[in-house]
Amino acid sequence: MKFILIILFLLSLNTVFGYAEDIKNCSPKVLYYGDTFTIDLNTPHGSDFIITPPSRKKTFEICFWYPKDSKNKPETMYEYNECKNVKQIKLVAGITEVGGWNHEEESFGPFKSVLFQEVGTYEIIVSTNIETDDPIISKCLVEYKGKK
Repeated sequence: MKFILIILFLLSLNTVFGYAEDIKNCSPKVLYYGDTFTIDLNTPHGSDFIITPPSRKKTFEICFWYPKDSKNKPETMYEYNECKNVKQIKLVAGITEVGGWNHEEESFGPFKSVLFQEVGTYEIIVSTNIETDDPIISKCLVEYKGKK
C-alpha cells in the first residue's frame, strides 16, 4: 500500500510542476493546403510553444518568453503569461501567419510569415522552459503535403 501511495504522490508532483503531457492531441497527422490543423492542450501547460518546419532554419512561435523591454522579438500569437491557459489552437495550413525567429545567418532575427509552406514533417513543441539543458518537452509531429 505504501508503494502505491508513493507512486501516486510522484505522479501528482509531475502534474503540479507541469511535467504531465501538455499536448493532448494534434490532428490531422497529414495536412494539405487549406486544411485546419488543431492542437488540443491540457491546461495549464508550458508557455514556450514553437513549431519547427522541416528545414529547421526558423521557428514559428505560438508563444515564447522574452524580456519585457526586448525590442527585437517576434509577434507571437499569444502573450507568454496568457498562453498557459489556451486549450485549443487552430491553424489553417498555408494561410495562418505566425511570428517567429529566423536562424539563418543572412536573415537572422524576427519575422512573420505563413505557417506550413515547406512540404515535410513539422514538429510542434510545448515546454515550460525550452532553453534549458534538460527541458520538459511535449511534442507532436504533422506531415504537410502542400496542395492536393
